[in-house]
Amino acid sequence: MNLIGVEVNHKVFGAGVIANVDEVNGRMDVQFKDGTKIFAFPQCFKQFISVSDETLKAELSALIAEDDRKKQEQAAKEAAEKAKKLELAKENEVIQAAKKPRAHFYPRKNIAFKCTYCDGGKSDSCIGFDGLCSDEQRHYNVFVGKRIWCSAEENLCRMCLDGKISKESLEEKYRENNAAVCYESNLFRSWSYEAGGVVNGINKGRPNTIRNVQTNSLCVLTTRKPNTDKTERYIFAVFIVIRSEEGDDLTAGKVIAHPKYRIALTEQESRQMCFWNYYQNKSDKAPYQWGSGLFRYINDATATNILRDIVKVKQNTADAPLAEEMLSYFTSING
Repeated sequence: MNLIGVEVNHKVFGAGVIANVDEVNGRMDVQFKDGTKIFAFPQCFKQFISVSDETLKAELSALIAEDDRKKQEQAAKEAAEKAKKLELAKENEVIQAAKKPRAHFYPRKNIAFKCTYCDGGKSDSCIGFDGLCSDEQRHYNVFVGKRIWCSAEENLCRMCLDGKISKESLEEKYRENNAAVCYESNLFRSWSYEAGGVVNGINKGRPNTIRNVQTNSLCVLTTRKPNTDKTERYIFAVFIVIRSEEGDDLTAGKVIAHPKYRIALTEQESRQMCFWNYYQNKSDKAPYQWGSGLFRYINDATATNILRDIVKVKQNTADAPLAEEMLSYFTSING
């Protein structure tokens, strides 16, 4: 496209003539009455500069669209490379941290968490927990189920439903820092979980601590779908803990997954892993009642049974070798 000598009009400088175009470096020189001005090419034709010829205008629009596409591809590539570097750095950090001695020693136990259901990223191969909830699920968690964090006034999803922020703003905040929305929407990205805060009693609002979970403990993640009975709580993911943070008066305890030994179930697979088949309360009146606590400790025998059944559930799937290796690793490490 030869633009040299083409007459243009600028919103501020008025009429001018294109003196030079450098497509490699993305710049264009235009001669006006009061001198030569330099502009970014072809983006300057989006707002500031116009041409009268319709054919040339269409060609420039196509050129701008192609330039936008290349910039978007480059930005996506750079973002993916940055995310990969951060992921590798994080994995190395937790591996190194796991080698450091703990300040206190407690009898080692395994842990099961009660997770609020999140249908973000739900598909045939993913149960959810990988993105923002749908509008329907968000409304249920806030106003119907009244989940502790979801319904808090400072929660971003609650603010969106209350009209304090737009849905687009919520999505933008999630892209910037998905962990800021909730644990669940970020679960299959961070592969970590926090113990939250105390819900009732004199310690209400204080962070929960995790004292019995150590490296090589098993973490079991459980949930139940909206409008289902409390007996229908199922296991949807497990991981071997590589690092456990006890927590203190200001920070809740946290468990972080081994970079390899972690496995998620599909919704169909989860239906075969009812949590109450492995754990029941001692009370005859409420054997299947979780209550307000966010986590429960489970012993090695229960953890082993869970891993054995996951091996059965994952038979003839791509995750079968990993499930078998996790069981072997857990039993060999923990005797």
